[in-house]
Amino acid sequence: MDIARILNCVWLHPAATGSVGVRPGGSVVRTRLCSSVFPITEAVMWNVLAVDDSPTSLALLERMIVRLGHRPLLADCSTRALAVCDVERPDVMLLDVMMPDIDGWELAVRLRAQDRLRAVPIVFQSSLEAPEDIARCMACGAADILPKPVRLARLAAIFEALGAPVGYAASTCFSATSTWRPPNCA
Repeated sequence: MDIARILNCVWLHPAATGSVGVRPGGSVVRTRLCSSVFPITEAVMWNVLAVDDSPTSLALLERMIVRLGHRPLLADCSTRALAVCDVERPDVMLLDVMMPDIDGWELAVRLRAQDRLRAVPIVFQSSLEAPEDIARCMACGAADILPKPVRLARLAAIFEALGAPVGYAASTCFSATSTWRPPNCA
């Protein structure tokens, strides 16, 4: 990536574009995008909470969400996902099923217990294929299940089925702060 493009990035209103993550200790980090490269407006963007304990999977989800024209809210564990939801209201939640601190099923129950999040669609992402695992996802209120490895076309189809506008961005320009990845939960 061209360093001049990174240095020319400007701060945008956090509700308009960028990513949100929670650092250890609970401070919220926002990233910025180049407005000239990624002209998405607030009206078409959804806040998409992505929760995954794998840094690689979380980075991939972040790129896909941005590519589909939405704003990622990132958490590397369930505890941080709850913290993000205290600060931001997601329009859809992508929850990994198998996580070390609180599994995705329990996280879904806790999120559903909050009045302001009760109607937010939950999409579980998992490599589990057993019928009882799928049934448990549905019992926890899943709108859909996203199989791992995650494919952009499948994620786009799920977003469209949920009513989210899907606008593919040609390219993005992240600032240096977007390289931060939350550490794994202990």
